[in-house]
Amino acid sequence: MPILSAPLIYTPQGFVRDHVLVIADDGAIVALKPFVAGEFSPGQIVPFSGILFPGFVNAHCHLELSALQGKIPEGTGMTAFAGAVGAMRASMSGSEHHAAIAAAMHRAWDTGTVAMGDIANGLDSTAAKHASPIWVHTFFEAFGLREASALQALARCESMASAAKNASVTLHAPYSVLPAVRDRVYALAQAQGAMLSIHLLESKAEREIFALGTGELADFYRRIGVERPAFGTDSPIHYLLDACPRTLPLLLVHCTEMTAAELDRVMAEFPRAYICLNPRSNRYIHGTFPAVALFARYPTRICLGTDSLASNHSLDMGEELRAILSGVGPLDEKALHTAMRWATTGGAEALQVQGRFGSFRAGSHPGIMHWAIQGEVAANISEEALFSAPIVRVI
Repeated sequence: MPILSAPLIYTPQGFVRDHVLVIADDGAIVALKPFVAGEFSPGQIVPFSGILFPGFVNAHCHLELSALQGKIPEGTGMTAFAGAVGAMRASMSGSEHHAAIAAAMHRAWDTGTVAMGDIANGLDSTAAKHASPIWVHTFFEAFGLREASALQALARCESMASAAKNASVTLHAPYSVLPAVRDRVYALAQAQGAMLSIHLLESKAEREIFALGTGELADFYRRIGVERPAFGTDSPIHYLLDACPRTLPLLLVHCTEMTAAELDRVMAEFPRAYICLNPRSNRYIHGTFPAVALFARYPTRICLGTDSLASNHSLDMGEELRAILSGVGPLDEKALHTAMRWATTGGAEALQVQGRFGSFRAGSHPGIMHWAIQGEVAANISEEALFSAPIVRVI
């Protein structure tokens, strides 16, 4: 029975010192407990430098786009990016997609991801998910602004979700769904107690099409022969949330354009809502970055995701964690713990699997990661130490 120690061991409430982590032979957590001199012989304890923490939870991914890695240039903006995704995805064979998805999941596991929330428009990722040790909840994504085809697409999402393991139907984004689709998805989620994962306030164009009917999204719709929808409001967040049952579990993804007042409203009115930040994807597509200090006002309601390999250089959640830390300001112990919480516990809570992942709970199999910082881990941790030390899987 392995017994592990480190200068800092993560818990959702904060780091603990002078503790040991007792692990069963199958990797299950037996106990996280204070070190007591004489309880274990020195040879029983395996010492680590730096920090021990549970495996990563990637709360927002698009595995289906894995074959597009490196094919779309950075800085295109949303509509050019979406157009490129559609064209390139259609030009590649099913076997290319399947091989890329399997490889992406393998790399995600190797870099410490143990659980994932994945957006899907079809079944390309199904086989890879079944073969992977990563636990996945699949969100089948409904969208469309032509009523007949949008309702047909929604029915297909419902059929796929009903046949899949750990799955639910969700909405793409406020600007891409009709009221009838939005309301049907809300009713379905409420009846089933299902989660939703929705892209929200990712770009300034999203606000502009609601407020003025202009901008790159409006231009894109005109090019494909779609009239501006009758949203009935000049605000995407009002369009999304005014009709949403307050008790639904929500992941609101990206939110780089969200204001403090809008965040406060979400947190106050929707007790089961989480904000999912995707910092490297935001940089890749838009050259933007989440307002970390704004979201840090709600440290227990935030999680992290990678988005897709079409909009990111990897699905490595350790790099997502480092990206958040690069924008957090002074790197003290509190900031480090908050960011690590978002990469582990926050995602587990948002995906409703906190009993299995995101903490060293007795009886769980959350995985064990090691941030191999050398030397003393002081109250103020140097950027050099954090960004140069490897993050590796232990179990």
